[in-house]
Amino acid sequence: MAANDEDDDDDEDTETGWTAEDEEEFRTELDKNGDGVLDKDEIYHWLVPNDYDHIVDESNHLFAEADDDKVSTSF
Repeated sequence: MAANDEDDDDDEDTETGWTAEDEEEFRTELDKNGDGVLDKDEIYHWLVPNDYDHIVDESNHLFAEADDDKVSTSF
C-alpha cells in the first residue's frame, strides 16, 4: 500500500484534515459573510453560540455532581 493510499471513507482531505462535512459547516454556519475566513465576530459566535445557555448547563452539571442518589433533575 502506497503512502497516499489511505482509506477515504470519511472523505477527508489528507492535506488539510478537513472532511466534506467540515467544509460545508464552515461555509454555511461559521463564515457568515462568505469571505472564506473567520473574522473576530464569527470566531466569537462559534465559541459562544447564542443558542447555548452556559448558566443552565453549569447548574445542571453541579446538581448532577451533588446528587447522591442520582435522581435526575434538569432545568
